[in-house]
Amino acid sequence: MRYARLLVVALVALASLGSPARVRAHEGALENAAAPYPVIARTTVYVFNGDRLDERRWKVAFHAGAGKHTAQPEMQYYVPEAVQVDRGVLHINALSFRQIDPSDGYEYRYQGGRVESTDAFLYGRFNVRLKVPIGNGLWPAVWLRTPESAGPINGQIDIFDGFGSHTDGFTASVDTWARGRLLARNCVIVENYTAQTPCQRIGNPQHTRFPADFEIASIAISR
Repeated sequence: MRYARLLVVALVALASLGSPARVRAHEGALENAAAPYPVIARTTVYVFNGDRLDERRWKVAFHAGAGKHTAQPEMQYYVPEAVQVDRGVLHINALSFRQIDPSDGYEYRYQGGRVESTDAFLYGRFNVRLKVPIGNGLWPAVWLRTPESAGPINGQIDIFDGFGSHTDGFTASVDTWARGRLLARNCVIVENYTAQTPCQRIGNPQHTRFPADFEIASIAISR
């Protein structure tokens, strides 16, 4: 089950510490060949205050998990109740509650949380400070991808795909999509165990365990 999918629009920073400072990159600049390249020297910092998400910055998913009719379907239905903000921390939860999909009556065994930023970015460095859960079947993830509102997925970069059963391992990948179909994947796996995966193995010599405390996951995107 994908436990904590912090889904974001296009390329976007998720969470950081410090004072908010929001400036959007000019994602339309490259459409005109005569236009100058956007200057990548701007910062967007997301902080979580109060007891709810800022609806100007975030959208909470309310729909079925992906792959219902595939060999590896997601087992949860995404609901707003699985997303909470408490004392400056965004919590995305896995709930052992059943949920009926109103579109076809299919019953999901679990509820999960998923959020997507309202901002879209073209290039930059994206830092996410996260703490992930422990438990078999949990699959915390932080992605960069095209927005759901744009239709079928056309691109995706996984900053962090964790394993609740092996918290000293994770994968990172770049996926090529077209019209909602996965065409190619390039990925690496950081691990201290033998996982069944086609990803390139790079090991985990520092024996990093993400649930021990909040850790920084980051990626840089350039033209």
